[in-house]
Amino acid sequence: MIVDRSAAVNNNEVNVLHKTLADILCFSGITPDVSGYVYLKDSILMVYDNSGLDYTVTKEIYPCVAKKRNVTPEVVEMRIRSAITRAWKKKGGNGFYAKMGICGIKDNRRPTNSEYIYIVAEYLRTNIME
Repeated sequence: MIVDRSAAVNNNEVNVLHKTLADILCFSGITPDVSGYVYLKDSILMVYDNSGLDYTVTKEIYPCVAKKRNVTPEVVEMRIRSAITRAWKKKGGNGFYAKMGICGIKDNRRPTNSEYIYIVAEYLRTNIME
Protein backbone atom coordinates (compact mmCIF):
# COMPACT_ATOMS: atom_id res chain seq x y z
CA MET A 1 0.00 0.00 0.00
CA ILE A 2 1.30 3.43 -0.91
CA VAL A 3 1.24 6.01 1.85
CA ASP A 4 1.57 9.77 1.73
CA ARG A 5 4.22 11.03 4.14
CA SER A 6 3.96 14.63 2.97
CA ALA A 7 1.57 15.48 5.84
CA ALA A 8 4.30 14.51 8.31
CA VAL A 9 6.88 17.06 7.11
CA ASN A 10 6.81 20.78 7.66
CA ASN A 11 5.85 23.27 4.97
CA ASN A 12 9.42 24.46 4.42
CA GLU A 13 10.62 20.93 3.62
CA VAL A 14 7.68 20.39 1.28
CA ASN A 15 8.43 23.69 -0.48
CA VAL A 16 12.10 22.76 -0.91
CA LEU A 17 11.13 19.32 -2.21
CA HIS A 18 8.63 20.70 -4.74
CA LYS A 19 11.01 23.48 -5.85
CA THR A 20 13.89 21.03 -6.32
CA LEU A 21 11.68 18.63 -8.26
CA ALA A 22 10.38 21.44 -10.49
CA ASP A 23 13.98 22.55 -11.13
CA ILE A 24 15.03 19.01 -12.11
CA LEU A 25 12.09 18.59 -14.47
CA CYS A 26 12.71 22.00 -16.04
CA PHE A 27 16.45 21.26 -16.36
CA SER A 28 15.49 18.06 -18.19
CA GLY A 29 13.25 20.00 -20.55
CA ILE A 30 9.95 18.95 -18.97
CA THR A 31 8.11 22.17 -18.25
CA PRO A 32 4.67 22.67 -16.65
CA ASP A 33 3.07 23.25 -20.06
CA VAL A 34 3.85 19.65 -21.10
CA SER A 35 0.83 17.39 -20.53
CA GLY A 36 2.88 14.69 -18.79
CA TYR A 37 4.42 17.10 -16.27
CA VAL A 38 1.81 16.65 -13.52
CA TYR A 39 1.73 12.87 -13.96
CA LEU A 40 5.51 12.68 -13.79
CA LYS A 41 5.64 14.94 -10.76
CA ASP A 42 2.96 12.90 -8.96
CA SER A 43 4.76 9.63 -9.80
CA ILE A 44 8.15 10.87 -8.58
CA LEU A 45 6.65 12.17 -5.33
CA MET A 46 4.93 8.81 -4.70
CA VAL A 47 8.19 6.94 -5.16
CA TYR A 48 10.02 9.50 -3.02
CA ASP A 49 7.41 9.22 -0.25
CA ASN A 50 7.50 5.44 -0.22
CA SER A 51 11.17 4.55 -0.13
CA GLY A 52 11.86 0.95 0.73
CA LEU A 53 8.51 -0.36 -0.44
CA ASP A 54 8.44 -3.03 -3.10
CA TYR A 55 6.18 -1.74 -5.86
CA THR A 56 6.12 -1.38 -9.60
CA VAL A 57 5.46 1.73 -11.61
CA THR A 58 3.03 0.13 -14.05
CA LYS A 59 1.01 -1.85 -11.53
CA GLU A 60 0.89 0.54 -8.60
CA ILE A 61 2.15 4.04 -9.36
CA TYR A 62 0.32 4.64 -12.66
CA PRO A 63 -3.04 3.46 -11.26
CA CYS A 64 -2.66 5.70 -8.17
CA VAL A 65 -1.79 8.74 -10.26
CA ALA A 66 -4.60 7.90 -12.70
CA LYS A 67 -7.13 7.70 -9.89
CA LYS A 68 -5.92 11.02 -8.44
CA ARG A 69 -6.10 12.74 -11.85
CA ASN A 70 -9.28 10.95 -13.03
CA VAL A 71 -7.69 9.37 -16.11
CA THR A 72 -6.64 5.83 -17.04
CA PRO A 73 -3.25 4.33 -16.15
CA GLU A 74 -2.55 4.08 -19.87
CA VAL A 75 -2.95 7.85 -20.25
CA VAL A 76 -0.53 8.41 -17.36
CA GLU A 77 2.07 6.08 -18.91
CA MET A 78 1.70 7.53 -22.40
CA ARG A 79 1.93 11.17 -21.29
CA ILE A 80 4.96 10.53 -19.09
CA ARG A 81 6.70 8.70 -21.94
CA SER A 82 5.79 11.50 -24.33
CA ALA A 83 7.13 14.18 -21.96
CA ILE A 84 10.45 12.39 -21.47
CA THR A 85 10.81 11.65 -25.19
CA ARG A 86 10.00 15.25 -26.14
CA ALA A 87 12.49 16.61 -23.61
CA TRP A 88 15.21 14.23 -24.79
CA LYS A 89 14.69 15.20 -28.42
CA LYS A 90 14.69 18.88 -27.53
CA LYS A 91 17.59 18.98 -25.06
CA GLY A 92 19.44 15.72 -25.74
CA GLY A 93 19.43 14.86 -22.08
CA ASN A 94 21.22 18.10 -21.17
CA GLY A 95 23.59 16.26 -18.84
CA PHE A 96 20.72 14.62 -16.93
CA TYR A 97 22.69 11.54 -15.81
CA ALA A 98 25.67 13.59 -14.65
CA LYS A 99 23.42 16.00 -12.74
CA MET A 100 21.73 13.04 -11.04
CA GLY A 101 25.13 11.66 -10.04
CA ILE A 102 25.10 8.67 -12.37
CA CYS A 103 28.42 7.87 -14.02
CA GLY A 104 29.26 5.45 -16.78
CA ILE A 105 26.35 6.07 -19.17
CA LYS A 106 28.17 7.14 -22.30
CA ASP A 107 25.41 7.19 -24.89
CA ASN A 108 23.12 9.57 -22.96
CA ARG A 109 20.17 7.42 -24.03
CA ARG A 110 16.67 8.39 -23.02
CA PRO A 111 15.73 6.66 -19.77
CA THR A 112 12.58 4.61 -19.57
CA ASN A 113 9.69 6.05 -17.58
CA SER A 114 10.55 3.87 -14.59
CA GLU A 115 14.24 4.74 -14.76
CA TYR A 116 13.52 8.45 -14.89
CA ILE A 117 11.07 8.28 -11.99
CA TYR A 118 13.40 6.19 -9.80
CA ILE A 119 16.52 8.23 -10.66
CA VAL A 120 14.86 11.54 -9.76
CA ALA A 121 13.22 10.13 -6.61
CA GLU A 122 16.55 8.74 -5.42
CA TYR A 123 18.27 12.04 -6.17
CA LEU A 124 15.66 13.84 -4.09
CA ARG A 125 16.07 11.35 -1.24
CA THR A 126 19.81 11.85 -1.12
CA ASN A 127 19.79 15.61 -1.59
CA ILE A 128 16.76 16.81 0.35
CA MET A 129 16.91 16.83 4.12
CA GLU A 130 14.05 14.89 5.66
